[in-house]
Amino acid sequence: MKKRKFLYFANSTSDAVCIDADRITDVEIIGASGSAKLGVNYQTNALGDGSVLMDTDDSVTAARHIQRLIATGHGPVITIADDINSSYIEGVTACGTIVHS
Repeated sequence: MKKRKFLYFANSTSDAVCIDADRITDVEIIGASGSAKLGVNYQTNALGDGSVLMDTDDSVTAARHIQRLIATGHGPVITIADDINSSYIEGVTACGTIVHS
């Protein structure tokens, strides 16, 4: 049986999301370095769309790291960007906008 993975993002105590990795539709690099952004787009349980936009200092590294964590991460919940606890994967500097539709 395949182990499910969930990606966790939070920009405040009132705005956070935990996304089933199987629902990610794409990881979008918006500029490769400097004040670049990285978007994670996903499908919601209600068949809507959602997205998380993050600030990065290296969006290519961050995108690769997300892919690697989904494939090889050991725990079921993987923290990608958590502004509450200042916890980020390599390349990510802040969790930006979280949009649920």
